[in-house]
Amino acid sequence: MEIPMLYPHAFLGPLHLKLMTHDAFPLPILGSVHLRNHITQHFPLRADKPFDVQLVLKGGRRRPQGWEIDLSTLIRVDGKCAWESLTTILVRVRTKESSEVDAESPLAKAVGRIVGAAQRAGSFPIPSHVGRSYGWLTKDLNPIHTSPLAAKLFGFERDLAHGMWGVARALPLLSHGIDMNTPVRLDCAFKGPMYMGSGVSVVRSGSAFEMYSGDNPKPSVIGRITNLSVTPCPDETQRAKL
Repeated sequence: MEIPMLYPHAFLGPLHLKLMTHDAFPLPILGSVHLRNHITQHFPLRADKPFDVQLVLKGGRRRPQGWEIDLSTLIRVDGKCAWESLTTILVRVRTKESSEVDAESPLAKAVGRIVGAAQRAGSFPIPSHVGRSYGWLTKDLNPIHTSPLAAKLFGFERDLAHGMWGVARALPLLSHGIDMNTPVRLDCAFKGPMYMGSGVSVVRSGSAFEMYSGDNPKPSVIGRITNLSVTPCPDETQRAKL
């Protein structure tokens, strides 16, 4: 049985949290925000095939809102690169001087708003329990995903779904015209909340897509999904350049 493309991100969520809560981790994760994900599936993973996982803190950059950090995940099957991801997280901490900022990650330009006409790809509801169920799977039990009251204390209308749950739920709508048995690249950026109990509509234009929550005219997620012709498994030197 083949594993859905985005399941490894959820399955390995506890490993990401373990790294970020380690005593040697230099930043507090309270109040951190998931900004982007850049995932390449070289070939589908199978539930009956063992795999090896490598998780590396690739570094980060100082930005006006705080520190951006990149977590690199690589899955190998029989020694071959099967799946890789770069997860970018914003940790809201102040730098000593406002001028002490670094250049934006080049990968931020991998996602952008749709230009021109877009076609509706479909929609789906957000069940009110999904924040707790996905949270237990990933061990991301941030109260903004599990409690309407707690979410309001943080300035939200109510509790909201995890961004990657939304992208995973939308993947069947996004994969029309995509051959999932050949290398696939997915880039996504999280721009706003997807509230529990609301619906999400998905629009596409070519490889680009946008996801909207309820009647909010601003997208909650923007991204791009495409097949790749050549995807050699990068060595560590190449991965450091991502």
